[in-house]
Amino acid sequence: MKRLISILLILFVATIFAQDKQHLVGSLNSNFGEMYIADNSTETTISAGSTWYEVTTGATAGSLVNVTFSTNKLTVSEDGKYFITWSASTSAASINNIFRIGISVNDSAPANNTIIRRKYGNTDVGASAGSAVLDLSTDDYIKLEVYNETGTGNITVSWANIQLHRL
Repeated sequence: MKRLISILLILFVATIFAQDKQHLVGSLNSNFGEMYIADNSTETTISAGSTWYEVTTGATAGSLVNVTFSTNKLTVSEDGKYFITWSASTSAASINNIFRIGISVNDSAPANNTIIRRKYGNTDVGASAGSAVLDLSTDDYIKLEVYNETGTGNITVSWANIQLHRL
């Protein structure tokens, strides 16, 4: 009888572990996407200061599961909270310009929790990164945008990576 109880207890624990493992793996494998820019040399034109501009050149799709990529943006297929990370290697065409870089949702100005601010010196190449947790709805999309707060100098996003993961 003790042996039967031990076997049943082991089977019960193994079943619970398998269910937890399946839930964990399922949540890690659902709803994530990535896009990246590699070795881009085309500037994002800033025609007016203090205005957000989409980075429109060079993005390529990375790994995608329940997320789609089209023309420099990632679109989610399900409502939820998403953890978004991004990084960019950039250079400015003008000395001492201060830029903001952030993540736009559905063409709106980037939210403050996705933005970094950086001043560029002479021939300066800078790296920037950010992360945020955002509530996204089905068919919402994200993209990288830039903003020159001190002038109309252009900026080049040479390398970038943008990822989102549904929590």
